[in-house]
Amino acid sequence: MPVQADGKTSAELTDAYARRIDADLARVDTEIGELTTRLNKLDADRALLVRLRHSLPQLGGAATKATSGATDDADYASVAMPLQREDAATPAPDADKRTKRLRRGKGPTLIELVRQHLLERSGPVSVSEVSDMLKRVEADRRVSNVVVRNTLESMVAKSMAERSRQGNSVFYTLVRSEDLAAALQE
Repeated sequence: MPVQADGKTSAELTDAYARRIDADLARVDTEIGELTTRLNKLDADRALLVRLRHSLPQLGGAATKATSGATDDADYASVAMPLQREDAATPAPDADKRTKRLRRGKGPTLIELVRQHLLERSGPVSVSEVSDMLKRVEADRRVSNVVVRNTLESMVAKSMAERSRQGNSVFYTLVRSEDLAAALQE
């Protein structure tokens, strides 16, 4: 066997390198496990914060962002949101002016209007009550009961509202930010 200048054989050097590489691999695997655990915890914390942020009333765009120092969710869209499917429905090119006006942000969204109405009410409201309110407040907007119901169900899915049944009727109430924070901590 060839002997190196320091008196070790190549087999001894190979064994030493193998032990060193195995130790480094074990160290790296341990670090990856620790970082994965930390990343999962941060991801859960972020999801909680996003739910809490969405439960707060909207105070006016830039003023809210400037005073809270919060980062817009769109900044994280590439990381936190799954990629959209290519066959996802796209709006028709001849969409009516109301829809275009809302997409450009020139008026409150339907969720904002419904949320404001629920905030002003102390008790549960039905879909027809919300529809009647929208007809009074937004006369230029034609909204059906189905659209209002879908909006309210969307708010329930986002933990912004709660659904209750009384006989054959369904009623909705707004989840207050304090109630949501307490529920998420339990």
